[in-house]
Amino acid sequence: MSSEVSILVAILCGLLIGPGRHAHADQSATKTLKVRPSTCVALHKGQRCYARIRISWSDLDEGRFCLFAVTDDQREQLACWSGMRRDHLFHEYTAADSVDYRLVSEAEGTTVGAATVRTGWVYRSSRRSASGWRLF
Repeated sequence: MSSEVSILVAILCGLLIGPGRHAHADQSATKTLKVRPSTCVALHKGQRCYARIRISWSDLDEGRFCLFAVTDDQREQLACWSGMRRDHLFHEYTAADSVDYRLVSEAEGTTVGAATVRTGWVYRSSRRSASGWRLF
């Protein structure tokens, strides 16, 4: 039932956005850049998660491109190259929150690909609930 609601919400959002330029740019960007795994799991909420992420891309034109890791407080340049000399990169992911990866065309200054790695947790909180009564 929840997947049907998600599909309905996605369709309605698509209708509200319309065939605008930004919606088309976002769709092409998600097809160009892929990350595996897309989720990193740490034990407790707030802890850093460590993983080796494979970032891959395809369908690039000739030109110079740079790959960036973007968080709330910083933007780190991971690599730059010309043309299709590269089709993937490995990155050591170390984060307590999600990290956005952006593939940028240096000539145009535009983002041609974007993907996100999210950090999840096994345990949301280490505190016991206030109603921690036990009978035995």
